[in-house]
Amino acid sequence: MKNLPLVLLDANVIIEAFRRNVWKSLSDKYQLFVPCTVLEEEVFYFQSKQGKEGISLTPAIEAGKLKELSALDAELQAFHSLLHPHFHLSIDPGEKEALALLLSKRCKDHLFCTADGKAIQALAILSRSEQGLSFEKLVKDKVPSLPHYLSEKWFRQQLQRGVEERHLWKLGG
Repeated sequence: MKNLPLVLLDANVIIEAFRRNVWKSLSDKYQLFVPCTVLEEEVFYFQSKQGKEGISLTPAIEAGKLKELSALDAELQAFHSLLHPHFHLSIDPGEKEALALLLSKRCKDHLFCTADGKAIQALAILSRSEQGLSFEKLVKDKVPSLPHYLSEKWFRQQLQRGVEERHLWKLGG
């Protein structure tokens, strides 16, 4: 079996992959991971033209194409200590867990794909920009037209905002 890139997914990315019917191609191209918070609390359905449709990740887990990861309390505390408190209010629990995992030795080779601006900014604040991956890059040319918040350009803009935020903290601290 060839070594597939390791990608940790946020809830919004999983939902978009199902909405845009690219989930199977992603699970064939990458070794996918999901924080347990996302799996247990955040990913249940997506809105389509036909209405709400359920998301079942069980088949991917059973096939070994998706693995659940859980951050340890020490990893979450270490993550929490690196960001200003106001940032924690704007980051969802699943994203917090994913970012804590990225900071751990267990996920040093993983990429994190999210479409949430504050989580992307946190990557830059934590000096982990190189571990970030936009939805556009994740799906490459499989989806012809994407909204701005899923684009590589927007992802890069959010990383830049995070760099600016990090510099403000250093100036003020």
